[in-house]
Amino acid sequence: MRLQLRLLLAACLLSTAAFLLAPARSAPAFSKLGGDLAVAERSFRVFDNFADAQSNDNQTADANFPGFFGLEMAIWKGTIEWGTGHGDGSGDSTQAFLGSGNADFEPAWMGNTNGVGTTVDNIVSAIGSCGGGTLAFTESSFSIGWRIRFCDNRTWADGPGNTPSGQFDLQGVMAHEYGHALGLGHSGDGGATMFPSANSGSESERSINNDDIAGLQCIYGPRSADKPTITAAVFEPIARTLTISGNFFTSNDNDVWFTPAAITQTNGDPRVIVRGLNSSGGGSQITVQVPIEAGPGAIHVRIGETGHHSLSNSWPFEPVDPTGPLATATFFNGSGINPTCMGSTAPPVLGTNWEVVINAAGHPGGAGFSGLLIFSDSSIGPTIPAGELLVDLSSTHFQTAIVASGGSIDTISLPIPAQAGLLGRMGTAQGFTFSLAGGAVLCNAEMVTLGL
Repeated sequence: MRLQLRLLLAACLLSTAAFLLAPARSAPAFSKLGGDLAVAERSFRVFDNFADAQSNDNQTADANFPGFFGLEMAIWKGTIEWGTGHGDGSGDSTQAFLGSGNADFEPAWMGNTNGVGTTVDNIVSAIGSCGGGTLAFTESSFSIGWRIRFCDNRTWADGPGNTPSGQFDLQGVMAHEYGHALGLGHSGDGGATMFPSANSGSESERSINNDDIAGLQCIYGPRSADKPTITAAVFEPIARTLTISGNFFTSNDNDVWFTPAAITQTNGDPRVIVRGLNSSGGGSQITVQVPIEAGPGAIHVRIGETGHHSLSNSWPFEPVDPTGPLATATFFNGSGINPTCMGSTAPPVLGTNWEVVINAAGHPGGAGFSGLLIFSDSSIGPTIPAGELLVDLSSTHFQTAIVASGGSIDTISLPIPAQAGLLGRMGTAQGFTFSLAGGAVLCNAEMVTLGL
């Protein structure tokens, strides 16, 4: 009978490095390497230098892992299995839920980087080849970081389904190696992810078992009852605000972590962080302005406390661009009898100030005020002593704006709220000048559409 190839993940220390080697003597259940990862070191990234096509052939999008495919998605999944849950927990047909750790521990996905980095940069990459039966190895600097290398003389499968015979499962081996990064050695439990062997064509290492969980909880503690938890996140693309719902956020001093949009340098902190946020609803909601540097990936909330419990679970996030009509402003002067004393520098874009200028220099005797009449509909006439009305006074009245005149070019600045419900709203704005002595003089108008 042909023996199946078994490659062992023996945890040797090379500045504390954990290798996948040939069979070693079983150890009693889980073991620890003697360190833990600080909360600030929970980020992990990928340098995609893998040579084999199989490691990147999954190009099917998954809403729970936005913006990433292939080996990045597989590495992401293998790591977050040690957390308490990512989004709705979906994404792997071989297990019911991703995120089984149930401890005060959360990994934080930070996308791609441009090199292999050092043993404190928390980067996963490939290395050309490894000796013996090694599949992958972890170099750990304990609380200040790690580096994981996959041996590229193996053929790596990125899932998400079953692993073909003769290939090794990226997701499962990553789950094993990240167990070393967070402080676990090998386990003597044959069903544990941290058991020191992996078969080709197997996905069993993807899901951590009770022994793995016990080891994780031994290092970081069981999940605290008041650990912050994200349960929903709603993005408003026009205002670029994100409303995060959940439990046990602190009243103030909350930080929100985002995955960066850019490929980051190997050194330095890759996290995009908005700091010092207040919560509302008794610690159940946080609203944050999303930085332009934030990209698709995941979010976390770090509450205003210290300790392993202070970082929330991860939640998928994708800052989609807003869609809808473009803002427009069209010159309109009816029959042409009004002076062309109104104009705008740009159309009314949601989330900006609409700048309108009124030329009051032609007002008889000098203007005391300049202003705008804004209604939903336009008209041509009637003609009144002030001029020709170009707004329909019987339609919806949106606003009348008045500013003191300087006698020449007056500017009226109107804030346009960044509200999706205003997209496409149409109206007509007509300018005017006014003085007590000379009365009102109507200007031309602009027909406008609120938009992007």
